[in-house]
Amino acid sequence: MGAYVGEKLVGVAQLYLDESYVKDIKEELNLQKNKVVELGGYLVLEEYRNQGIMKNLEMLLIEEAKKLACEYIVITVHPENIVSNKVTEFTGANLVKTVKLGEYLRNIWVLSLN
Repeated sequence: MGAYVGEKLVGVAQLYLDESYVKDIKEELNLQKNKVVELGGYLVLEEYRNQGIMKNLEMLLIEEAKKLACEYIVITVHPENIVSNKVTEFTGANLVKTVKLGEYLRNIWVLSLN
């Protein structure tokens, strides 16, 4: 999903629907039997930051996940990325643990859609 100012793409966020994106996280959280998607791929051009663009994109994607009858949204963020962690907290997701996923340390946030 993209955010535009005029015809200029200034921000993006993605809802990863394919099971391969969340397989390891589902195992880590014991959610193998649940419909889980991942919210990620965030980017807002620097000159457009702090304008609520990412929050708006997140809310739109959360509504899309609900329409798809998803049970949970997971969001992974590096623990030192303060801005992304704050934006993620805005969604209402709960920080459930910090783990190493592959080579990367990540905070795992979970938003229940039930």
